Amino acid sequence: MAKVVDDEGKEIEVFTQEELDAQVAALKAQHEAEMKAAKEHQAEKLAEFEKAKAGATAAQKSAEEIANEAKKIAEEAKASIDASKQETLATKKSFWINSVTGGDPELTKKVLENYELLNMPVGTDAEIQARVQKAITATGIGSIANFNQSISYSGAQPANVTPTEKSIKEHNYEVWKNELQIQDLVPKKPNQ
Repeated sequence: MAKVVDDEGKEIEVFTQEELDAQVAALKAQHEAEMKAAKEHQAEKLAEFEKAKAGATAAQKSAEEIANEAKKIAEEAKASIDASKQETLATKKSFWINSVTGGDPELTKKVLENYELLNMPVGTDAEIQARVQKAITATGIGSIANFNQSISYSGAQPANVTPTEKSIKEHNYEVWKNELQIQDLVPKKPNQ
């Protein structure tokens, strides 16, 4: 530093040109170092953001893939259920028509033609029975007794037949007679 006398005669210290250039250079270097550190920090934060964004995008894509797969499975299950329901309804229709026609192809064909002409719903067993009954009537067969009987479609279990009280008593009487080896004391009339 140099000492200079000002206009008032006081001695003041002033910087030389070299000292000023050195201070400017030091400040410039400090500023450049701060700017470089700020840019590095900015680049680091941007990289972290991009990484997080890529992770979020991957997670979103994964979630969308899972959702699409679940939707696909649900649609396949619905289609399978619908196909099974249609197959069950077709089996019921075939059963009722075959129970009426006895498997006769000509009669089955006539009943099927009349069945298809009817504009009636066929979503339940009762609706199918009603439609087949109307088709039978239209064919000229008439109606069938006990047409509305309930049927097991499982195929694994036989029909559930409940014996009447009279048939139980008759059966028990016959078993009792056979066990005791008793013959009828009163001969049966020919019409019995």
